Amino acid sequence: MSPLLKPEHVAIIGGGPSGMTLALALSKQGIRSTVFEMSHSIPKVIGGGILLSPNALRILDHFGVYRRIVDKGYQFENLDFTTEEGKLIDRHCCGHESLYQYKALRVMRQTFVEELQAAISEEENMVEVVYDAKFTGLVQEPVDGAVIFGINGENRSADMLVGADGISSRVRRSIFPDVKAAYSGLVGIRSYVPRSEMTLDRSNRALAISGRNGAVLMFPEDAEDSMAMVATQKPHEELDRTGWAALQSDKDRLKAMLRQDYDSWGKVNRMLIDSMCQHQDSLFMWPFYVIPPLEEWSALSGRIVLVGDAAHAVHPLTGQGVNQAIESVSSLALALNAVSTGSLVATKALEVWQSWRKERLEGVARLAQIMQVKRLPKGERERQEKGLERDVRELEDGKGQYAWLFGVDVDSEMNAALINARQSSNTT
Repeated sequence: MSPLLKPEHVAIIGGGPSGMTLALALSKQGIRSTVFEMSHSIPKVIGGGILLSPNALRILDHFGVYRRIVDKGYQFENLDFTTEEGKLIDRHCCGHESLYQYKALRVMRQTFVEELQAAISEEENMVEVVYDAKFTGLVQEPVDGAVIFGINGENRSADMLVGADGISSRVRRSIFPDVKAAYSGLVGIRSYVPRSEMTLDRSNRALAISGRNGAVLMFPEDAEDSMAMVATQKPHEELDRTGWAALQSDKDRLKAMLRQDYDSWGKVNRMLIDSMCQHQDSLFMWPFYVIPPLEEWSALSGRIVLVGDAAHAVHPLTGQGVNQAIESVSSLALALNAVSTGSLVATKALEVWQSWRKERLEGVARLAQIMQVKRLPKGERERQEKGLERDVRELEDGKGQYAWLFGVDVDSEMNAALINARQSSNTT
């Protein structure tokens, strides 16, 4: 297939945070897009809260989205790991206003996507969002250099196709059919508990309370701090899609999982487990899957690209899934702008983009190991922490503040990488 010369119209499969942010980023670069989303509209419930950290908030601020969401979520700086008696074990920085200009922001996913769509609606004639639109595969014979693909069985075309359709990406299966998501052996279980029902009184509202069985996590889930997301993780055998769906719908089974080794928990975590079970209507289970590192995130000479969880699903314990997706789509838009202006050919621009992103994601993968160990039962946690001392020292900058992660200026770093690639091309 002929290489992509100038992307004037990009088709985006998936209307979640990755796809909507990409559409907005492309619009800022003067590139039109169409977002195809499977659901009939923005669903009333499309997941719980998400954590946005300074590396993503800086980008969203540049796009005019931060001002739309900052008062609709809960801002904080640290996740404290404590004993059940309240003794501080460790402090994990999630954001820092004086160091990185932004605190971390916990906001409902639905709210975030709605505000992204509102921002997109102000981009005149640059973005079209099509709902009830299921991607049904690629047409193997391109026409006039365009990518031909199916939406609800009907052929559509675009200069480029981007898969922003999550960890079970249909676009990824179309170009890399042998790649399968890898199960971590763990599931998360969460529930929403009103603050008024809690007897726990801790000054920092974002807590991971460690005990003999691991940790119970508690995050504020609204701007008023009236509702908390309470969650923990449990080992579980892998199930197929039908099996996971059955487990999710079986509230009694989820409550039984939560109460495994109940007497081994201390008083505080037993109270939190009881509160989760009492609010069974909001009990939600999700298996932890990751995508094995892909050698390439693009195909057909750069005309098909994967972003977000479709390309690099990271362990949810880092709190970086959405944030890394936002970094990826923002930097991709800059790479495509370099193609549009003739600075670089598409294959080279995407090579630079992918290389820069992979380096960032290697650090996030190491962070995932640290966060996993921090949530283990006490004895196992203490044993494994000794083997991670170097990673902790390097990633936490000696201060636990993660400057490499939160302090990044994506525009500056990505543009510098693209300029270096162009200069190198001109001298060869």
